[in-house]
Amino acid sequence: MIPLLTSHLDIDHLALANKDFQIKDIASPAYLLKLHCWSKEKFLNRNNDSHLWESNLPKYLFPKLHPFPEIIHFCHACYIPSQRAIFTPSQQVMFTITAESINQMLKVQPSPTETSLSIGGLLDLYTKLDLPKIAQIFQTFIIEECHTPIKSPPYAATIFYERGRQIITMLSCILGYTTDEHVDEVVLSFLSIFSLGMPHVVIYNYALFIADRMHEKFIRLPTERVFKYSSVLFHIFLYYQSDRFPVNIQKLDTKGNPRSVIYWTPLIQKYSVVFTYKDLIDSFVHLVMNMLTSSPQPRISQEIKRVL
Repeated sequence: MIPLLTSHLDIDHLALANKDFQIKDIASPAYLLKLHCWSKEKFLNRNNDSHLWESNLPKYLFPKLHPFPEIIHFCHACYIPSQRAIFTPSQQVMFTITAESINQMLKVQPSPTETSLSIGGLLDLYTKLDLPKIAQIFQTFIIEECHTPIKSPPYAATIFYERGRQIITMLSCILGYTTDEHVDEVVLSFLSIFSLGMPHVVIYNYALFIADRMHEKFIRLPTERVFKYSSVLFHIFLYYQSDRFPVNIQKLDTKGNPRSVIYWTPLIQKYSVVFTYKDLIDSFVHLVMNMLTSSPQPRISQEIKRVL
């Protein structure tokens, strides 16, 4: 038999623009900032039947943005894993990737009773769910017209009520999933902590999980070529290097209180009507690239031209 000949593909020589699918955040139709604001408004109006805001989950949603793999790869080159910090070429710390730094920029006060979040832990929780608990999840979140699933997960997210799909989207974003179209054992076990009208028994430490995942992704980037937390990384730049960006930044609310970094500017929001894609490159991407390199970078590089 003649062996099948296939073309050799050397990923080390692919243009960075062709790796967008490995760098970009979750491919979700949900506008995450609107979902964040909707949850906060329900909480302030005392109309939060799922107690989402108290769970802290919506507080860690970052607006979606245009992926720029160049920035991710340059950050990797400047990242010192032992210090969990990204340094300038002159060896000055730009920021750290820790739970504390993430909570600081989001103005989140961590709960002393937070539980460690891990995919393995959620899988263990799923194996401990008994039939009554699984039935309760289905009764709470699955549309009445849909039949109760008799097969094992994954399930299509379309069979869940809107409130369930919102939680699915939020968790998928935090976990770094590629999509929120399916509900696997991890997401299903997470839904088990919700009971309508009742406060949560478990509050997870999302900041630590995100920081640890970003750390792991930077370490494995040379071999995996995957990074699913671009939105978080861009906002860290905006928060800790805010004086370097020539855009209008609103750090305080109308009462003079510090605001979460996601409200500072619509510059790096994917669906911003204030700033264009060109503005993002001109006022953010170009400056970040200069921060990460020892020599001045062209305002429109060859790889950015490929993206455009």
